[in-house]
Amino acid sequence: MRMMVEPAAARLAASRRSAVDVEAMRAALATMAEHGLADGRGRMADQQFHMTMLEATRNDLIIALASSIMAAIAWTTIYKQRKRALPRDPVPDHRTLFDAIERADPQGAEAAMVDLIALALVDTEVSLLDS
Repeated sequence: MRMMVEPAAARLAASRRSAVDVEAMRAALATMAEHGLADGRGRMADQQFHMTMLEATRNDLIIALASSIMAAIAWTTIYKQRKRALPRDPVPDHRTLFDAIERADPQGAEAAMVDLIALALVDTEVSLLDS
C-alpha cells in the first residue's frame, strides 16, 4: 500500500507544499536525527514527517489514507527493532526526500520515496530472517 500511495503523494507534495509544510518537515527530520527511531520521540517525529508530507499534497483522498499509512509505518518500525537495533539509519533516506520536496522537485521526491520504501522493505525482510 505504501508503494502505491506515498510516491505519488511525494510528487504532489513537492508541487503543492507551503513554507509551513517545509518547516514542519524540517523540524520532524531534526527530531528524528536527534533521537533515532528506537526512541519514542524519534518515532513520533517520523510519523509527523510522513503526515505533513501527506497533508502537503492538499489531496483529500490521499489524506484520508493517512491513518493506514501511519499504522504501517509505526508497526514496521517497531517490528524491525524488536530483537536488535535498526540495521541502518533511515534518516538519510528521509533527508533525500525532504530535500526534493523543499526544492519543489516532483520527480526527485517521487524517486526518493520509492527508494525510502524499498529500503524499509529490505530492512523488514532482514528482520524476518532474524526471527
